[in-house]
Amino acid sequence: MALVHAHRNKSAMAVVYLDLDGFKQINDTLGHGVGDVLLKMVAGRLVATVREEDTVARLGGDEFILALWHVSGTDYAARAALRAIEAVSQPYNIEGTTVSITISAGVSIYPIHGEDADTLMKSADLALYEAKRAGKNAYRIAD
Repeated sequence: MALVHAHRNKSAMAVVYLDLDGFKQINDTLGHGVGDVLLKMVAGRLVATVREEDTVARLGGDEFILALWHVSGTDYAARAALRAIEAVSQPYNIEGTTVSITISAGVSIYPIHGEDADTLMKSADLALYEAKRAGKNAYRIAD
């Protein structure tokens, strides 16, 4: 819907593709129950970092997406990615255990990095892997 709205209004929207860094290790060392609780807590923190009209969705596993309606360009999307990274990287208290995790993000902007959902997702995914290669707990803007 954000994409349709941006196209209709000749405005920009952003996709922020997020992936938890080291989530498998959490599941392997603390168990899937703790992993499930952590995913819910991460989702809550992500929702708190965006505007009411924006969308936070879990794609599966430890991947999330932010669909940011009506952005002014890459600066706003970059700040949103940074807010998400900062929020997620704060420690969690789960069943008396302090759990720390980080998240990496890739950002794409309509219409700069694509004019359809598939292209925007692929662009954001490529940027995400650039962030992971750069050391994780970071974001990158699509080329």
